[in-house]
Amino acid sequence: MVDHFVLFKMRMIANAGKREIDKTTSSIGLTTAQSIILGYIHNHSDRELCQRDIERKFNLKHPTVTGIMKRLEEKGFIKCVPSPKDRRFKIISETEKALALHEEIETQLTNINKRFTSILSDEELECLENLLNKIIDNVAPQSVNPDFIIDKGEYDD
Repeated sequence: MVDHFVLFKMRMIANAGKREIDKTTSSIGLTTAQSIILGYIHNHSDRELCQRDIERKFNLKHPTVTGIMKRLEEKGFIKCVPSPKDRRFKIISETEKALALHEEIETQLTNINKRFTSILSDEELECLENLLNKIIDNVAPQSVNPDFIIDKGEYDD
């Protein structure tokens, strides 16, 4: 019999991944969400990023991202300055502290992702990514792009 409670299985995997990432990044004072968003900010340092970009990319609510941004700024990982074009928006950029830790964080996230997917062949991994993207497209159509692949260090749109 096929178990149709796919959401519970996805949640189990997400919880296990979060625990692993938290274990790794807690030594530098970051949570899973903070480290992933910091990577996204790093990989988009060539353009002006505002909070709304992050909300759309990760399909997160405004108060959630506000809290993450506030904590990252308090910890000295990002700085937020008013946009010269529209003072209602704050431009987000990484600090030297974040830049210095980027490679370490990226390596740790890559290693965790590889540990989770090492039992899959390349074909199975590609199939899994396609199926997950299909589900994401179905439940989160407002999301800018579900192609968020940690093990390749891609946070690109």
